[in-house]
Amino acid sequence: TADGAIVDGEPAQLQQVIHNLIRNAIQASEPGAAVDVQLERLRLPGRRVLSHGELPSGAYVCIRVSDTGRGMDEATRARIFEPFFTTRPAGTGLGLATAFEFVQEQAGAFDVRSAPGVGSTFAVWLPALPEAEPGVSAAGGTVMIVGAARSALQDDEEILAALGYEPIGYTDPDAALTALRAEPGRFDLLIVENQPAGSLGLAFARRAARIVDRPIVLSLSATDTVRPEVLSAIPIVDVAHRPWRSNALALTLRRHLGSEARSAQPRRRVAAERAAAQ
Repeated sequence: TADGAIVDGEPAQLQQVIHNLIRNAIQASEPGAAVDVQLERLRLPGRRVLSHGELPSGAYVCIRVSDTGRGMDEATRARIFEPFFTTRPAGTGLGLATAFEFVQEQAGAFDVRSAPGVGSTFAVWLPALPEAEPGVSAAGGTVMIVGAARSALQDDEEILAALGYEPIGYTDPDAALTALRAEPGRFDLLIVENQPAGSLGLAFARRAARIVDRPIVLSLSATDTVRPEVLSAIPIVDVAHRPWRSNALALTLRRHLGSEARSAQPRRRVAAERAAAQ
């Protein structure tokens, strides 16, 4: 880790960049092989030319993802960030292209080192921001998520973690209620998936509201509708429509967790250390 590893941008996008790099490293390696992730805060005394970009002098955060897998030849390395270019039969060729676009938007660059049979190192260089900025408070808080499918719940947890919250997911409504009774002060906000045919959704939210006085957000699919008077009677403070958009979700959470000042900022300061650790 590195102190002061703060960069500009959308947290979920940075999370996705690192996720793509680690996934690619795993897929290029033998089963069980280690993937190394490093984070540094560096200062360049002068302009530096990297394999995919050029950087002026200044302070930077560098995230490196390295593997000892099959590596790439020079021709492949020259095309890896092209949209739809892939060396995997099941690949889309969009993961690295999207990552490259994000890094470019933040005035950063990639430095890629690779050789056949040796492995690859992808280094993401992003301009570092000052550690403190008056009037900007950090996001945070513990969020309970109650959903039906474990795989979907894991995706939800990744989104919340990338936004700076501590997510705790439950697929069993009874276990979630037990956790609320045991530690009513542990959770700052609840997100509940709406499942009208089961015990999730409004029925769970109604029971949870009797146990804790915490904001409850109902997660609805694009086709779900719930009458406003039903929501206010529970009470539900807000609705998050799926698929979740990280920008909209971040604003919703900050509105109900007392971080309005930061949600008004047009851009977000991202703790790269947190994103790299997820």
